[in-house]
Amino acid sequence: TMSGNAGCNDYTGQITPVEDHFTVGPIAVTQKLCETPAGVMEQEQAYLAALAGTGGYLWQQDASSGNVITGARLFYALADGTTGFLNFVAQ
Repeated sequence: TMSGNAGCNDYTGQITPVEDHFTVGPIAVTQKLCETPAGVMEQEQAYLAALAGTGGYLWQQDASSGNVITGARLFYALADGTTGFLNFVAQ
């Protein structure tokens, strides 16, 4: 499973391995409404749609620290044909 905060609302979802990638979903999201900063709800919806459209990934690992994952890139495709990627960095 995965979980996080999408900017205003918290989310949780299932990660399912599929051959050489994984899918994400269904995603459950809390129902808060945030008015600031401007555009946060639109940004959150776009992020969650991209997360649900995940179809590939690329991990970045640090071999000097036991192959700890230090970052990831998730590739997505949306129903309207939009494609892109999300970058994640370990903190």
